[in-house]
Amino acid sequence: MSERIDTAFARHLWLRFAASWVIATALVLVLFPAHSVPGTLLRVVGTSAVAVVTTLRRRRREERSAGGGEELAGLDRMLRRGRVPARPERRRAMGEFVARRLHTARHRTGALTGMAVLLGGVAAMVAVTQDAGRAAVFSALMVCFWLYLLLVSRLNLERLRRMRGLLAERDAAGPAGGAGTAGTAGAVYGAGTGTAGAAKDAGAAGRPAWAARPPRDARPGATHPQHPSAA
Repeated sequence: MSERIDTAFARHLWLRFAASWVIATALVLVLFPAHSVPGTLLRVVGTSAVAVVTTLRRRRREERSAGGGEELAGLDRMLRRGRVPARPERRRAMGEFVARRLHTARHRTGALTGMAVLLGGVAAMVAVTQDAGRAAVFSALMVCFWLYLLLVSRLNLERLRRMRGLLAERDAAGPAGGAGTAGTAGAVYGAGTGTAGAAKDAGAAGRPAWAARPPRDARPGATHPQHPSAA
């Protein structure tokens, strides 16, 4: 069930936005029951506009890099499962996908710090304007929300680093495997063309081609006499 929800959120970004808006609206209404539902929902959507625009821009860049929304959802699913794509073009797309998200994650500490300051400021305003019980509940919820963001960001960072390591191991093993295949093919080719090469060299030296071959009685299982001219 969890896998289906994650896949749906990764494929349809609007579901993630809608779920966030509904949860935030319900939380505000629990803390401030006097507010109207439409007004609260509009305020929640308005305050999250910057985050929505930023997320949409990043999603479009990732879709262009991955080759479409379905490809991006597939890469995200492989990333969560820790599976390395089998096809080379998919591995290249996964490498670009991981590199882009790691590049974005370099601001992780600053973003978490800013979010802690923002949530702390909101909790302080609630503590000043509301009663002690409601302020305590709101502060506890803000702390839980920040801890959730911390755990999710750490989990995503570990997945990205693990996938980067798996891709590096696969790329390092690729050339060696190719060299082994080429070496084996070269050995087979050389063994199969050794007689033809010897005949060519013998012809270049002014001898007939059969002179480069071993006598028939020297071949395994042969009972024919030696060629007259060779005697």
